Amino acid sequence: MQLCRFHLPEDGARLGLVSDGMVYDLTASSTPELASLAALLDASLHTPISEIVGGLALDTLPVYPFVDLEREPSTDVPHLLPPLDRQEVWAAGVTYAWSREARVREAVAKDVYVKVYDAERPELFFK
Repeated sequence: MQLCRFHLPEDGARLGLVSDGMVYDLTASSTPELASLAALLDASLHTPISEIVGGLALDTLPVYPFVDLEREPSTDVPHLLPPLDRQEVWAAGVTYAWSREARVREAVAKDVYVKVYDAERPELFFK
């Protein structure tokens, strides 16, 4: 299941279900759990997302071609939004092997970088 957030000039931020190149406006269902991504994530603590979305009659929802939403953001045209609304975002150091190798090659004291890259990292989790 692919979800997205998108903007409609007359309605603001919406939650959408992407299927076969189309975006179904889940927010238009007036289901409180689908009012926003944050509401859906909160509801998913008690009910699986597949059950919340699966109970909808998609043919009754407004639908938009995904390609029509893939455009530069502007308040007067429909467009995709970042995949977050009210969730807290924590940055995490995501580093790839090639980056490690490059830093080691650049470093005068190679062992410092090796120790950093090989060190244990705390497990990340959703808050």
